[in-house]
Amino acid sequence: AGVGVVVMDKTTTATIDNNADVDARGLGTGISGILTGDVPSDGTFSTDEAHGVIVPARSSEDLLNLAFAGGGGLVGLAGAVSVSVLDSDTFATIGTDAQINQASGDFDANSVGANQGVWVMASNKFSLVSAAGGVAVGFVGAGAAVNFGAVRNDVGALVATGADVRAKGRVEVGALSDKALEG
Repeated sequence: AGVGVVVMDKTTTATIDNNADVDARGLGTGISGILTGDVPSDGTFSTDEAHGVIVPARSSEDLLNLAFAGGGGLVGLAGAVSVSVLDSDTFATIGTDAQINQASGDFDANSVGANQGVWVMASNKFSLVSAAGGVAVGFVGAGAAVNFGAVRNDVGALVATGADVRAKGRVEVGALSDKALEG
């Protein structure tokens, strides 16, 4: 008999807390690799350089679960079971009543960068290959295989009630998810 079991429970968060005061003038060199929210035809998540307040939550899972069994003899019996139970949550948030870029300067007086922005982006890429197989040979041969999977992936980005968000440039709030299941 062959048995393969994968159980995973994972949470990834990026948060500016409730009632927080955060200011970022967005001057100087930006941060590269920040999600833009675009998904080109090749399925990748587009990234760019960003300046200012950046709240990124990114996670990925790439899993392989295989179970095989073989049996032989006068009476050949074989059985295989593959079980995958996965829960992955990814969230980017600005909390309730947070004050973002309220004191970072006078937009008209150029005390903040032209690209000053606020980016609240969450993403998850998930891939699972799961298989089970059983082979039995003999005068009487019986083989069986069971493959069970349960996947729960939640991805979210949020600016909560009462938050006051200002930026001279872009304000982006987005969540991206890509799931690939085989088995």
